[in-house]
Amino acid sequence: MISAGQKVNKLMQDFFTAYFNERDYKAAAGFLREDIRWIGLGAVCSARDRSEAVKFLQAEIAAAPYAVFFEYENVQNAMLSETAAVFLCDLLLKKNKDGYDSDISIRVMAACNCCDSVWKIAALHVSQANMGPETGDFFPAAFSMEKVAEVESSINRQMLGLLNRSIPGGILGGYVAPGFPLYYVNERMLAYLGYTYEEFVADTKGLVMNGIHPDDLERVEQIASRAMDQDSEYEVKYRMKKKDGSYIWVSDVGKKVLAVNGNAACISVIRDISGEIEAKQKLFEESVENRQQKNILQNIIDTMPSGLLQCSFDRIPKALMVNRTGANILGFENEHEFFLRRDVCDNILRCIHPEDRTKVLEELFSIAEEGIVKNSSHRIKTAAGEERWVRSAACVIQNQQGEKSIR
Repeated sequence: MISAGQKVNKLMQDFFTAYFNERDYKAAAGFLREDIRWIGLGAVCSARDRSEAVKFLQAEIAAAPYAVFFEYENVQNAMLSETAAVFLCDLLLKKNKDGYDSDISIRVMAACNCCDSVWKIAALHVSQANMGPETGDFFPAAFSMEKVAEVESSINRQMLGLLNRSIPGGILGGYVAPGFPLYYVNERMLAYLGYTYEEFVADTKGLVMNGIHPDDLERVEQIASRAMDQDSEYEVKYRMKKKDGSYIWVSDVGKKVLAVNGNAACISVIRDISGEIEAKQKLFEESVENRQQKNILQNIIDTMPSGLLQCSFDRIPKALMVNRTGANILGFENEHEFFLRRDVCDNILRCIHPEDRTKVLEELFSIAEEGIVKNSSHRIKTAAGEERWVRSAACVIQNQQGEKSIR
């Protein structure tokens, strides 16, 4: 038979699994009494009933929806009566299951109560076991600088800090309203753009959209607003203004969350992609230049007074390329018409007079090395069956993959 103490331990484990592993605020709230009292990390992380606890859980999980893994340490429980117990433990929270990421250690004390044979959490107190120095990551626009810690806790500053330190950019939030009034901006984002908090608010007039390049503004606002209406994530690329008046290209990935005051807000992870955009632009320009050079070369080839034919280095050579003059000599109007004749293209020897084919093939295969030119006189048969004498100069060429062909 399962003891009351074991039931309390299982209650807490199921609550932690729903809360941290599954990030399911509804399932987690199911383990709480209607009159739950909850004191968490930070001034705004407290609840006086289950409805307030649900709002807190919903906002936190929306801000950091990824799974958090946990380990128990120093687990204790004390039965106060048959229907009341106190549970205490240290929890080690890890973003990575194997523990390769930063850890956070918290202490949990819970008062649990059994009603109608069902154990639930009546009171919960959470404190941080390894308190570190405050870094002031978030600067909410709706609060004074002295109250920054309140919003930091509500959006799970510790977890977002791991992401914040790993990207070239930062985190930005705006209320879901015209222009997206500033909700918060973190220190890293401000430093990246060259602003202080006060300068950023003044320059943007408190609207996130005012920091976007005018040519990108309408497109970005439409994409973000549509995602907010549909409660979906969005990703958009645009130019963001810096304090010095220049612009950087950024990738903005955002989603709708619940702000600490109960209003809808949008949280965005901003990543600088200027280097990627510049590299793509350079590749495009090089591609255009190469295409132009290729067109110039093709025009030269097409207007050469002699024919040019390239075929595979095989006993049955296949046509790979022919210029217009070469197609004309073989009795075709143009290159396109030549390549429509698959019987000829798949075996170019069919263009050679039957009595000269063996001789031509032996001469071609006698060219073993690149750079050696073999001159030859032989007869060809045109598309109309006409016999012509031609003089050719053949050589072996090799592409970057090491494949040989005859030209």
